[in-house]
Formats: sequence, C-alpha cells, structure tokens
Amino acid sequence: MFFNSFKFSRSLLFVAIFTLSNINVIVANAISSETTAINSDVKIAVVDYPILFSESNKGKELIQKLKNKYEPMHKKIQEHSKDLAEAEQKLQVNRQSLSLAEIQKENSKMKYDYDLLQIEEQLFQDSRIKDEEEARKSMQVDIETSIKKIAEVLGVSIVVERNSILYCSKQLDITRDVLQDLNK
Repeated sequence: MFFNSFKFSRSLLFVAIFTLSNINVIVANAISSETTAINSDVKIAVVDYPILFSESNKGKELIQKLKNKYEPMHKKIQEHSKDLAEAEQKLQVNRQSLSLAEIQKENSKMKYDYDLLQIEEQLFQDSRIKDEEEARKSMQVDIETSIKKIAEVLGVSIVVERNSILYCSKQLDITRDVLQDLNK
C-alpha cells in the first residue's frame, strides 16, 4: 500500500511540475506578445529644451533682454570688487606708516565693504535667476504646443527631455523640427 501511494504521489508531483512549467511558458509567451504589441504602437522622441530656449527667436529675444538688464549690474559689481582689491593692496603697502588704530579702522571698513559686495552679488544672482526662470516659463506654453504639434505629425506617443536620458539615437531627436515650428 505504501508503495502504491508513493507511486501515486510521485505521479501527481510530475503532473504538477509539468503543468506549472507549461503555465510558465504560456504566461511568458502572453507577456512577450503583449509587450511586443505595446512596443509596436509606442514611438518615442526626445527634445533638447535648452536648445529650444536659446536658439528660438523668442528665446534669443528674452536672452538679449536679460543680458541688457544684467550686464551693467554685473560690470558694476566687478568694478566694485576690483576697487576693493586695489584698496586692500594699498593698505598692505601703507601698513608700515599707519598706526594700529588706523589699520584696524581700515580693516573694519574693508570688511564692511566686502560684506556689502557679497550682499550685492547675492541679490544680483537671485534677481537674475528669478528673471531667467520667468523667461523660461513664459516660453513653456509655446514650446509644449510646438512639441505636441510635431509629435502628432510624426506619430510620436512619448516625448522625453534629452537631459533626462543617458543615450538616444539622433533619429529620435525632434528638437530641430520643434525649433523650426517655434520660429514660424
């Protein structure tokens, strides 16, 4: 009796293993064919957003406005920095002829001027960054509209920004097409 039940258990085990392996093959084939069907319908493209911003007519115009606004401020900060460096060098040369109180007074004044320069530089950077972000946002709708338009024409399902991927074939890059549409 034990021998017959062992044979029966062994037979059930073989049937179960055979059935499970067939189920795995069926599931794998189903997943593979479904993935192939999905992949055949999905077309992916990439765009280089910085190029769209910097090379489009509107982007160039915005960049020029920012340059006109911030270049004079930047030159002023550079001149202020140069003046402070020259004053520091002058203090080093004249240090021997000054009293300790005069040296401390000049050092204190110089520290105050450097602190003001740092504040001025920080305000300059913050303002410039804020204006650049606003400029990009002002173009965002135009860029997205052009991307959607070109994607529909080319039958593209997904458009990804180039900076978010490691590699992509040049054939998938629609940046120039979008740029051409933006500049119409």
